[in-house]
Amino acid sequence: MTDFKIGADPEFGFINSNDDVVEASSLIADTGSMFGTDGNSDIGEIRPAADEDPIMVVENILDAMRQGMKRNPSTAQPNIRWKAGSRVGTNPIGGHIHFGVKGMGLKADRAIGSLDTWLAQPALLLEDREEAHYRRSHGYGHLADYRNQAWGFEYRTLSSWLTSPQVSMGVLCLAKTIMWEVINHDLSPHTHPADLAPYAGMGEFDAGNMSRFRAKFPTLWEHVKKMELYEKYKEPIDFIGSLIERQMTWFPKIEVREAWGLDIAPPPPPVARLSLPRRSISRIWTGVTEAACIGEEV
Repeated sequence: MTDFKIGADPEFGFINSNDDVVEASSLIADTGSMFGTDGNSDIGEIRPAADEDPIMVVENILDAMRQGMKRNPSTAQPNIRWKAGSRVGTNPIGGHIHFGVKGMGLKADRAIGSLDTWLAQPALLLEDREEAHYRRSHGYGHLADYRNQAWGFEYRTLSSWLTSPQVSMGVLCLAKTIMWEVINHDLSPHTHPADLAPYAGMGEFDAGNMSRFRAKFPTLWEHVKKMELYEKYKEPIDFIGSLIERQMTWFPKIEVREAWGLDIAPPPPPVARLSLPRRSISRIWTGVTEAACIGEEV
């Protein structure tokens, strides 16, 4: 089997108590670091170290956030909220995912088509519909949006999934699972029922037509559960499925910093390999923030 690294550069922004956008460049001094800005002074970006394990990438995101707040204390002001999703003010934002896969050749179309089918469609169902439509109407996040890089390629369709560690973990684990199938088992959207492929409904995807893609979701998700890495990453992937089945968005009631446990100061000492905040779906999505196991029944 061929393994590969996965990485990302999710974007986010800052909102003040008046709901106005605060320029990221006014709060972040070292704009070129792993916690910086990229091409738009309004928007911040996290650049975690890549890893073969997507769960470790989420750990690296958390580390980048902690280090970024330490070096840029203005970002921790209580009157400043962090915002992920599809837009910050008038700025569309994204959650690009990096795949350390070179020389895809004929598999390139399979890879992008498979990500469009099994990753972009569930992610769309997690977005706020108006935000999703706004982002795509401004030229961002269309299907088959990718860019070749020296180390492989980046998939650029998704909005920013940085809303919580649970969502981030679910999205990255699903992305890894899909690409593993493409590389090792020749997954292609053309080998499965045609109604799963999103291309016939590209206009509806750009418009954020949730009802069309929600109707396809049960069939699509059954295919996900048959993928080889699903059992390995079952818990974070099922988290995504649970939110969709409950018709919840990827926005918890608490803001990004609190969802990631960045409101805890100082950070807890290193313990087990996974040191992310252990908060359940029901608690994080209703605004209750006491510690709880992510696997707690909801």
